[in-house]
Amino acid sequence: MRTQTTWRTVLTVLAYSYVVGLFGWALLYNIVGDSWWWLFLINSLAIYLFLPLLLLPIIILVTRHHVLWLGFGVGSLLWLSFYGFFLPHTPPVRAEGRTLSVMTYNLLRHNLDTPEILDAIRAADADVVALQELNGTTAAAITNDLRGEYPYQLLEPGADTSGMGIISRYPLQSITDMNLTKGLPDGWVGPPQLVEVMFFKTRVTLLNVHAQSTNLGYGGNVRLNPANIEESVRIREEQMHALLEVVAQRPGPLLLVGDLNTGYPSRAYDIIAEVLHDAWHEAGQARGTPSLALRYRAVRARVCLAFRCRSG
Repeated sequence: MRTQTTWRTVLTVLAYSYVVGLFGWALLYNIVGDSWWWLFLINSLAIYLFLPLLLLPIIILVTRHHVLWLGFGVGSLLWLSFYGFFLPHTPPVRAEGRTLSVMTYNLLRHNLDTPEILDAIRAADADVVALQELNGTTAAAITNDLRGEYPYQLLEPGADTSGMGIISRYPLQSITDMNLTKGLPDGWVGPPQLVEVMFFKTRVTLLNVHAQSTNLGYGGNVRLNPANIEESVRIREEQMHALLEVVAQRPGPLLLVGDLNTGYPSRAYDIIAEVLHDAWHEAGQARGTPSLALRYRAVRARVCLAFRCRSG
């Protein structure tokens, strides 16, 4: 009997501690975001903070501390507020009009399996493909083998992770207006590409970006450098603000695609999502990838594998 009482006491203390900790994390995130390196790491793995919530009903039944039902209910609402958009839901109604499909693809700089890469691009069958970490080998293969399917190409391969590229079935025009790009801060993994896609009679602005990453080591060798982590978070947030300044100056429909190196929840994500629509939010998952239907005047765009996008 004493053993059972002890276990009930332990479970009760753990349950209350968990509920207080969960609410404390949510409050801290909403106040300071990713300001501290350790909080950034917790935020990046925040979805796992909710796993113990599944055990709470069992603990309540065992300990008979029914006040914990309040914690379970509020915790469930908290999960819904953060991750409810991942639940299956009806995708947006397909609007009438022409469709522009866009894909973003981080190739990984060391990936030299060009046949597989080309097959993946063909299988996606997107009208526009934005590429990150484009190496010279893959760029040459795209030029030689995909020119017929994607006659308009803006390829800027790199020897490291800096390579970027855009290929399109529709005419591309690179935007070189320094007034638009001079405000973009340093620290990009690959230099942002800003282009106009001439989709029939409508100019669609497309931003292909590869934002600052947080390096925790490679090959299983984890290295925690608090100063570097906090600096990478700050740079990434500055990049998100700068992107929105570019967005504000571009009229008409706009798509922001690429590798933002941004998890959810994070302050960098919040900055972008205040202005741009998230494909996951709008359309959820479709065959393992996000998609989004947008309409701007006579133009509708479906974004596949894209992180952010906006219609006018």
